[in-house]
Amino acid sequence: MNGRPSMNCGLWIAGCGLNRRQTGVGCDCQARRGKNRLPRDPARSLAKPAGMAVSRRKISTIIGTLAVVLWCAMLARAGDDAETSGMALARQLRAQKPAQEVHTSGVLRIRDAQGKRTEIPIRFDVILHTNSWWSLYEVQGSVPNLKQKILVIHSPEQTNQYFLVKPNTAGSNPPDRIPLGDADLFQSFGGSDFWVADLGLEFLHWPKQRLVKTEMRRGRSCRVLESLALRSEGLGYDRVLSWVDIETGGIVRAEAYRENQQLIKEFSLRSIKKGQLKEIQLRNTQTDSVTRLEFDLDLEGVPGEE
Repeated sequence: MNGRPSMNCGLWIAGCGLNRRQTGVGCDCQARRGKNRLPRDPARSLAKPAGMAVSRRKISTIIGTLAVVLWCAMLARAGDDAETSGMALARQLRAQKPAQEVHTSGVLRIRDAQGKRTEIPIRFDVILHTNSWWSLYEVQGSVPNLKQKILVIHSPEQTNQYFLVKPNTAGSNPPDRIPLGDADLFQSFGGSDFWVADLGLEFLHWPKQRLVKTEMRRGRSCRVLESLALRSEGLGYDRVLSWVDIETGGIVRAEAYRENQQLIKEFSLRSIKKGQLKEIQLRNTQTDSVTRLEFDLDLEGVPGEE
């Protein structure tokens, strides 16, 4: 065992030598037989048959190949599970319909790379429908070139629809709704760091979604979702990592990257008040600017603190 003779074999060999020396029986016979026997070649006696060596090499190769195949299969299975779980999580996030309508105001607080601060008032409305809900973001104030009203129509099983809303040229209702194309989604909202695509969480509708890990973030246990676009065509970002709170099911942080894995945006929820979002902060690493979108939760449709 373990390359060494067992205790019983060793005692047996020692016993045979002792008997020959004591009795002399068999000694002459052994000597006579030794005269007619050719000397042994130590190297030859220790050599293994060539066929055995080849067979062992073949077995080793086969085992190595099987190990690689099994490992690849395990990785493929893990990848399939990650994609299945990721698609299910993204579908769950897309289906989170607001519990009630919201009609409130807010403010965009912008700090640029030079430290200059700007405040832009906005209006925010959520309108519920049977199979969808509408989100309206309107820039208010006295600066004409910043005035903007964006409509995002959300449907759980369909892609978002984005419109630029303008007063009807005839002055009657309903107002004109101009559909926005892909390039329009990466335009600034109200001169802030938020793009139109950011407002609609467009990355949750991308074709590839993967659950990459589970980790703590800001004291909360989160699932990390990776969203991948087919291509960004240089317009914006094509990879987003989202930290989804396991308990509440909401996104608490997101990071947006370009094709070269360059981080360009960081989103974080800064304040939640009675289950309602109070503030979102966006840091733009390209421009070294920060925008905070703050909501007034004491208006109609949004419960405030008592």
